[in-house]
Amino acid sequence: MTWNDSGDKFEQMWNINQDPMKVPYICPYCNEKEGHMYMHVYNLKTHRGGLWLWCSACKQFFHSSVYVPTWWSNLPIVDENQLSAFPQYLDALSTRIDKHINQLISNKKHLVLPAK
Repeated sequence: MTWNDSGDKFEQMWNINQDPMKVPYICPYCNEKEGHMYMHVYNLKTHRGGLWLWCSACKQFFHSSVYVPTWWSNLPIVDENQLSAFPQYLDALSTRIDKHINQLISNKKHLVLPAK
């Protein structure tokens, strides 16, 4: 199965203007609990980076450039040179990414995204 870039329904899975939920998510396309999210800061001064939302089961995904929240920290095992719009590299790391995100979320009482 190939990856399909179709982000319309991913706003239901994780709304960028609200606090993230614990992962994995229920995919809005196939209803499997295989939805994942990852952000990666490329510029520490501006906090610009990338956002990936994807489903390991049905291979639907969304990728965008975003202002990454200040509470975020990149997962050290993610090789920035391996990142692309398609999430196949991230999908191979999804269990470790989910654990990292859930730890970040649990360390915060209230998560706030920076203004755009």
